[in-house]
Amino acid sequence: MPPFADHKELYNTIDTTPLGNVPWDSFKLKYSGEHPMGAVPPWMDQTYEFWFCPAHSLIADMLANTEFNSEFNYTPYWDFSKDSKKQWYENFMSGDWAWMQVICISICPCMKAHAP
Repeated sequence: MPPFADHKELYNTIDTTPLGNVPWDSFKLKYSGEHPMGAVPPWMDQTYEFWFCPAHSLIADMLANTEFNSEFNYTPYWDFSKDSKKQWYENFMSGDWAWMQVICISICPCMKAHAP
């Protein structure tokens, strides 16, 4: 059985989920390249608005939340298959993004000031 009855229930759940202290931010984007001769696709002239929460802030709030204690491993790691030497991605902490945050914070002076 799916966790949500339909998309409306999913969106309602997302909209009512508390986000802690992480504010939403947005930016607008519009195509600025060359337009083709003749009929121009509508998306080339439209402005699109993107909403997001900063990933660093979201992760910092998640890690500070005591409800996650003992629920997942907080340590970023890389996992490779023995046979094909390919990287396995099982969860968030096995991904390249989580790993690179540790590397960058530990070696980049500019990131140390922003570390949680």
